[in-house]
Formats: sequence, structure tokens, C-alpha cells
Amino acid sequence: MLLSPIVHALRNVLLLVALVSGAAACRSADASAATMVAPGHAICPVCAADGDLACQDVKIRPDTPSTARDGITYFFCSAECRRKFEKDPRAYLGR
Repeated sequence: MLLSPIVHALRNVLLLVALVSGAAACRSADASAATMVAPGHAICPVCAADGDLACQDVKIRPDTPSTARDGITYFFCSAECRRKFEKDPRAYLGR
């Protein structure tokens, strides 16, 4: 049976809630606000800005794409998201 888009969206929201509950604070795409994510995880600022719930959660590994800006390290779900961020960080940081 195929699930409706609403069920898929609800599943993604529940996944995000599960990641947030009982987690440690980590910087979000907006460096002025703290967002709760599971230890060893981060939020891809590009996917967060684009509203891509399924791709926001990033497990931090040695090979995870990342970049630093203003003393903050940002992690990305893909090298493509890192390139988008580096091209125009303000579009994803909201400042």
C-alpha cells in the first residue's frame, strides 16, 4: 500500500521530534539560536532553509562535508549542499 504525502510528512516530523527529545544542544543554521539534535548529529543548514525534513539530519563522521564560518563549523548532508552554502552563506544563515 502506498502512503499518502501527508503520512510521509507526518513520519518526517515524528523522526525530527525523536531526534530532538533528550538531545544535547548544537548550533542550528542560525548561529544565534540553539537547536536540539542528537549527540554526533547536526542539521544541514541548506536543507533546513529549503524545508527538506528528510535530509536535514546529518550524522557527523570524519568524512562529513563541513565548513567553518565566523568560528562556527557547519555540517552538510552532501558536498553539493556545502557548495551551495559556501557560494551564498547568508541565504542559509538568515543574516
